[in-house]
Amino acid sequence: MGNISRFMNHSCAPNVFWQPVQFDHEDDRHPHIMFFALKHIPPMTELTYDYGDIGADSSGVHSPRAKNCLCGSLNCRGFFI
Repeated sequence: MGNISRFMNHSCAPNVFWQPVQFDHEDDRHPHIMFFALKHIPPMTELTYDYGDIGADSSGVHSPRAKNCLCGSLNCRGFFI
């Protein structure tokens, strides 16, 4: 089971962002996660969002959880969590 966000991929230059919002209830402990466009997205364009920063510590060593980024954007960080 899942929804359309299962098919969204990471990019260091995403075209959507996520935001926790209240919808259909007033319980702050259980927000819905909604995705919003950062710019106009033409039809049939892949939807991408930034999974997170590279997770490097102060010495520049990447977290063992960090994965190689293959997004191909001009400002690709090379890793994401």
